[in-house]
Amino acid sequence: MIAALAPIDNPATQVIGHARLSELCLRTGRGQIAYGHLRAALAALPRLGDEHDHLGIRSALVLACLQRGDPDEAEYWLRQAENAGTAQQDLFYNPDLGARAEIALTRGLTEVGLGLWRGAVARMSQAGPAHGGDPWFDPWALQIQSAAVTAHAHAGRPGLVAEPADRLRQGLRTLLTGPSRSPMELPVFGTVLHALGMAGLASGDASAVRMIALAERLGVLREFQPTMSADRARRAAEDADRAAYADAGSEYAALERDGLRAAARALIAGRG
Repeated sequence: MIAALAPIDNPATQVIGHARLSELCLRTGRGQIAYGHLRAALAALPRLGDEHDHLGIRSALVLACLQRGDPDEAEYWLRQAENAGTAQQDLFYNPDLGARAEIALTRGLTEVGLGLWRGAVARMSQAGPAHGGDPWFDPWALQIQSAAVTAHAHAGRPGLVAEPADRLRQGLRTLLTGPSRSPMELPVFGTVLHALGMAGLASGDASAVRMIALAERLGVLREFQPTMSADRARRAAEDADRAAYADAGSEYAALERDGLRAAARALIAGRG
């Protein structure tokens, strides 16, 4: 379990260490722990002699507060990031756009939030990732599209993101037919399966509970909440077909990396 960081005298090491631990916590939806690390990192910044937030600590605090269910403080840190000039301006790698969408959704402004998510996806088409290549195969692009599709699924509006959902489906199929690269790819696969599973459930396909179950086993990137909440997806799967969901969870629990890739290929092969 990721918890406290042992006391370290070097302020640079403190800031980087806390920031890195918070990143890992945010990815797994442990916002309260992430919040503690981020506040510690922010408190250590003045000891560096340069209080500029190069690591985007304030922007990360927005996500941590949303995971803690506190949109008011999330908005506070978003303003702080903007006022400090640390809000991310990159057209492609920009978590602030998704954070704004999640704040709106948390406040019940569903159409505003969904519109912001569609805008985040559309904005990515205006710029490619820094390292070149097909931008839609970038893990960040897959994560943003997955969150957008999931948000629309929760709202019962999957048709508004049919194109991103299809792009996710085709992209995952392509990635799964290629060679295995790193264990870090599994949560990316899981995030895409999570989105496709939620879209399937929103469209009335109860068999999509298997995608949700496999996504949980692969791991899901859960920075953007409430959209990517594990509990929320689990409730939707149980409401659709509790028995099939439980059976799939038991089946996938025993699989290792190669088996998980094969299971994902099998699930995605017959869809779309």
